[in-house]
Amino acid sequence: MRIGYSLRDITPEYNMELVGFIPSRMSTGIHSKLHVKVLTLTDGDKRYAWMVTDLLGNDLYLKEQILSQLEAKGYHYDDFQMFSTHTHSGPRVLNESQYYEQDENGPERQYFDRLVSLCVDAFIESNASLEPFKVRIARSMMEGFQSNRINQKYEDDKEVLVVEVILPHETILLYSFGGHPTILDRNSTLYSSDYVGEVDRVLQETYPFTMFFNAPCGDMSTRFYRKESSPAECRRLGTIAVNCVKRAVQEMGDEIEISKYEVHNYNFDIQLKKFDTIDEAKRKVKYAQDEYNEALAHNIDGTELRIIKSRLEGALFNEHLSKGFVGKTVKGFDYSIIKINDYDVITLSSEVFSELVKPLKEKGNTWLISLGNQYQSYLPNKRAFDIGTYEALSSIYERGEGERLVKEIESNR
Repeated sequence: MRIGYSLRDITPEYNMELVGFIPSRMSTGIHSKLHVKVLTLTDGDKRYAWMVTDLLGNDLYLKEQILSQLEAKGYHYDDFQMFSTHTHSGPRVLNESQYYEQDENGPERQYFDRLVSLCVDAFIESNASLEPFKVRIARSMMEGFQSNRINQKYEDDKEVLVVEVILPHETILLYSFGGHPTILDRNSTLYSSDYVGEVDRVLQETYPFTMFFNAPCGDMSTRFYRKESSPAECRRLGTIAVNCVKRAVQEMGDEIEISKYEVHNYNFDIQLKKFDTIDEAKRKVKYAQDEYNEALAHNIDGTELRIIKSRLEGALFNEHLSKGFVGKTVKGFDYSIIKINDYDVITLSSEVFSELVKPLKEKGNTWLISLGNQYQSYLPNKRAFDIGTYEALSSIYERGEGERLVKEIESNR
């Protein structure tokens, strides 16, 4: 097998809406640049790709446009795994209907076209640098950085995976852990890759290329560790994160050749929840707003206030969903099982709860990556629905569908 890599700067050239919080914000500048990164792997006449964008989420329309342009240029891919880092400080990626609703000269449509072009350029360059390679792998823990964002006492998954890709003249690093890049919150109006950019900035003092894959992250964040929302705090927590990654690198095993690479793609019909009527959703917003106002009046401490505020945010998003999903009952959910030597890499298309899917790792030699292909929604466990968390209110899925998906994945391994 051979591998090649590339990246492009996808930071917008003008101010656009930043997505990730309600309401969205208009950008005013740059904290750190946004990138697209691409890996191309070839095995004989087979060609595979992994792509990550520093964006909240991607859309299948983006994938279709990239593949269409690559085919036109003579590059056929047998499989293309697409992910986002999930920064909440970047522009929206349009879906097909949104694209054609925009004026041809509209900023979001122009950005989408530029994004496709830059991604295609990165793919082509990655093909020009194909070389034989070996890998070294290690797993460790992310300490003092993130936890279960609902309750620190709940189970979470703080594991980090690091993979050195050893090329003839250099070594690059792939790394993965689950979390929300939301140190810069709704008050920030700067384009930013958040802590991912900080970790990359330090790692690139050692490696010419690094690539982050967000593991299941729906219930993971820096909520109970961050002191404020600021570029300085992003750097402080980013330093903690990069030190955890560096410790993992020190535990690398022996060099390994990749002799097996098999991709199995699946689409699972997942049940959507019964969405509130608009009036019901508005009542929930009022209740959550009253709860938040009362907490403010009683000077509730910061951590508890943030949890109460998250319920208000969930109610607001639930109101948004009630306007768009009424009448729909089923949605396709993409996942893949990629067998690399004796490793299973399972890719999932939502903000999946780490606690929910952690049992899939019990067999060992398994890693999970979230936010694949089409950005969907939170996929919580049953408990989140039972206690009415922000994530459950924001989810489009029915209670128990996450557990059913885990059984489905296990049956296909």
